[in-house]
Amino acid sequence: MIARRLKRWGAVLWPVGGAVVAGVLGYAAVLDAWAAGRGSYASLATFARVLTTIEERHIDSPSGEDLIHSAIEGMVGQLDRHSLYIRSGRRGWLAQHAEGQAVGVGLELRAQDGRLVVDRVVPGSPAELGGLLEGDVLLAIDDKAFAADALSAAATALEGARGAAVRLEVRSAEGPPRRVEVVRDTYIDVPVRVERDGAVAYVRIDAFSRGVADRVAEELARLHAEAPLGGLILDLRGNPGGLMDEAGRLVDLFCDSGLVLETRDRAGAVLDRYEAHPEPSDRSEPLVVIVDEMSASAAELTAGALRGLGRAQIVGAPSYGKGSVQHVFAFEDGAALKLTVGRYALAGGEEVRDGVGVAPDLRVDRPRRLRGAALRAATEAERAAPSDQGLRAAIEAMAGPEDWELAPIPRAGDLRARRGADPQLEAAWRIVAAPR
Repeated sequence: MIARRLKRWGAVLWPVGGAVVAGVLGYAAVLDAWAAGRGSYASLATFARVLTTIEERHIDSPSGEDLIHSAIEGMVGQLDRHSLYIRSGRRGWLAQHAEGQAVGVGLELRAQDGRLVVDRVVPGSPAELGGLLEGDVLLAIDDKAFAADALSAAATALEGARGAAVRLEVRSAEGPPRRVEVVRDTYIDVPVRVERDGAVAYVRIDAFSRGVADRVAEELARLHAEAPLGGLILDLRGNPGGLMDEAGRLVDLFCDSGLVLETRDRAGAVLDRYEAHPEPSDRSEPLVVIVDEMSASAAELTAGALRGLGRAQIVGAPSYGKGSVQHVFAFEDGAALKLTVGRYALAGGEEVRDGVGVAPDLRVDRPRRLRGAALRAATEAERAAPSDQGLRAAIEAMAGPEDWELAPIPRAGDLRARRGADPQLEAAWRIVAAPR
């Protein structure tokens, strides 16, 4: 009975016994190992009995295929927080995410002065083709109005299937409202924003998707052609990482030589190595990198490598701490396994350990704000007695750790205006703009 059951489920049982081994040898080898009673494969007999019992006796008659996939997910979930099993039909999400592909209209919104405002139009997206512009006020989506506090709901309403049309009502800073019909489609998002104030350029990278390094190089060259740059700020706050080769190429843009980073497997063998090379496009301006608690993986490695090569100072809070390397193993049934296979080492030998991250040279924490019930209580107290400044202080003193959250990074307005509300940006600015 057990052997028949194992044979029946052989095509999906091999990841349970060891995805990599079974992928090479096939499930027949797993059956041979089980029959011989060697190592962990002997436990497959118990697994098969449990599977058979659930299928034959559970009151809800669960799907055997779902049980197998759930077992694999549970096994992978015991390894580390970055390994992940992706069921058949969902593997394409990994490639799209890494390459910056998305389906939608290509709009990013922000709440400003009680309205929903277009914060960014992705170049080449359906929104850009439809004539939408940064700064447009979004009045309605498919004839439904959205208040400024419904930012998440509005973003969800913009999503949809490829080829489906969405009607937008917008108003520019000048002129009457206009209606635009946009057809959702696939687009490539290179999440880079570049601004300048005087001789200082500000570069914000939200993720390391394909094309990020080239976009930064192009934008900085354009700004420098307009007027020479005297300093650069690289903002990697909230950046979850992405493609490591893009991070390596970005570091190379600011360095002309040296080891950027290397990845090593559990035996210490080098898996990949990234080095900087001299190029005519290399930037030599003073550089400051801003990181925070959500700067992870390629973002924190970029910051650490730039410091290790003597090219940058780091300002902000300690980064997230993701120093491990994941590799995606694709399987014939369409499923995939994202498995941690190595660790990173930065220039100078510094390691990024999980949960520790990169420490800034100058620590500057983001302001905190009350949340939930504590925020409502403080707001109501201020409304009831606006002249009594002690009420809010008393409520803040009583608030526990769970009542606080980090204030959002200011994104609205020009760069100079944001500095006053963003102590991390202001600290970076003072360093990079200091006379030399």
